[in-house]
Amino acid sequence: MIKGKRTIAELVITILLLLTNFSCRRPTTPKTEISTFDILLDYDEQKGTNLAQVYRNAMERFEDYDYPKDKIEERTDTVGDHIIHILGVRHESRLAIIRFLRNVLPFIQNPDEWVFLVEGCKNKDPVLPELYFFAGVAKELNISTVDPIVSLLGEEVTQRLISGTHPLLTLKDIHFAVLNSIFPNKESLHSLSEKTRAHYVNTIASYSSFPADSIENLLVEYDTTFLAHPLNLAVARRVYAQIRNDMIDTANVLSRERVMEKIPQISQARHIFICVGTYHLPVFDDLEGLLGTVHELHILPPQEEASKE
Repeated sequence: MIKGKRTIAELVITILLLLTNFSCRRPTTPKTEISTFDILLDYDEQKGTNLAQVYRNAMERFEDYDYPKDKIEERTDTVGDHIIHILGVRHESRLAIIRFLRNVLPFIQNPDEWVFLVEGCKNKDPVLPELYFFAGVAKELNISTVDPIVSLLGEEVTQRLISGTHPLLTLKDIHFAVLNSIFPNKESLHSLSEKTRAHYVNTIASYSSFPADSIENLLVEYDTTFLAHPLNLAVARRVYAQIRNDMIDTANVLSRERVMEKIPQISQARHIFICVGTYHLPVFDDLEGLLGTVHELHILPPQEEASKE
């Protein structure tokens, strides 16, 4: 009997010890299910960085995240000795961050070999969360950055449109074209919370010469003039769509010129990471042509070679 009691007691103790060990042990995550945050933590541990905090700060900037609309275009190209990783995003993109963590960050072993071309990265405090994240990563890893994109609402684009393509155009029309692309109907605007509406206003203002309160006034006028009157909106939609297309085309022409000016700096890096809005991907259609210009800078034209002989 005593022996039996001891056996039962030992069995109970053994079970308790097993349960204790199981509850204290951190479950091992299968390699196929490793989270993006685990990738960050591992990288921080290996490199002594704090990218996890940059990630947390970026996540706090997402307002009313809409997963179905989060689409990106991704490709990796090789030009000579350069490896180029390109993300074209619909702004407010978590997918861009996830793809970067999975497909780019693990290859950043020597930050000196990298350069980041990120739209809006030179803003002091980028409003868009993915741009904030990439700018923060570059700063944490001491990677040089270039903002390759001329803003649609920047003075270079708006003045060229007003003085050339659309001589009767005003800054208000240009801003209405942007508002129309973001808020194509009453529901898209009126369903927003006050916080999200303010976020949109601040985002537009960060790219515009107008302050946030002026953008809010324009939004109210756009709402009462167009969204409240479907017939007015139907007529305006075609006009604003054409204006926006011209804005994008103009911005892309100017952006390509900007990138070409920065080629001597960009070409020093072996790895080039690019993140821009999807509409700006045509700026990088001819990567061989862009990166080839740096070699042409060091070759004398034929007539100059002949004159030296």
